[in-house]
Amino acid sequence: MRGAITMGTPEHHVAPLLSANPVTPLMRPDPPPGIEPIGPGHPMADIVHLADGCDIRPSMTTFAPRWAGGPPIIEYWVRPKGTAPDVLFALLCGDVSAPVARGVNRFGWAQTVHLAAYLRARPSDGWLRVMATTTQIGQEWFDEDHTVVDYEGRIIVQSRQLAMVPPPVGPDNDPTRP
Repeated sequence: MRGAITMGTPEHHVAPLLSANPVTPLMRPDPPPGIEPIGPGHPMADIVHLADGCDIRPSMTTFAPRWAGGPPIIEYWVRPKGTAPDVLFALLCGDVSAPVARGVNRFGWAQTVHLAAYLRARPSDGWLRVMATTTQIGQEWFDEDHTVVDYEGRIIVQSRQLAMVPPPVGPDNDPTRP
C-alpha cells in the first residue's frame, strides 16, 4: 500500500471561470420529499455503515441496474449530524457511494486499487450532493467518479477510483444469504 498527500490552499469562494458541473442540473440542493435516510429498515442499512454519523439519503431510483440504458448514475444527499460539513467530511463524500458496479448486478465489496481525491473548495453549510458515475465496468475492473457539490452549487470535491468488479451473484456469494 502506498499513500501520497499533496497539500495546497482550496479555491476561495469565487465564481469559476468555467464550470461544466454535471450535478446541479440533475439534483436540487435539498433531497426531494420521500427520499428516506439510510437507517434501520432501509434497503441499504446493511451496506452503508456511515449512517450513524451522518444523514445519507440515496435516490433509490438511480440505483436500479441499467440493462437497457446508459451507465449507472448514483445520486446521494449527505450531511453530518449536528454540525456543518467541513473539508474532511467533504473528502469522505468523495467515496461515500455503493459501487457503481451495482448497475450491472454486481453486488458486494469492490476492492479499491487506486483512489485520487481533490478538494476544490470549502463546503458551505447544508446538504452535499454526491453523484457517482462510471465510464466503463469491465469484467474485472471498473472506474468510478464522484462529484461532490455543496448547497450553493459549487464543486467541492472530485474523486476517481479504479476498483475490482465484485463477482457475479451465485449460490456461493449471494449477498442476501446469511
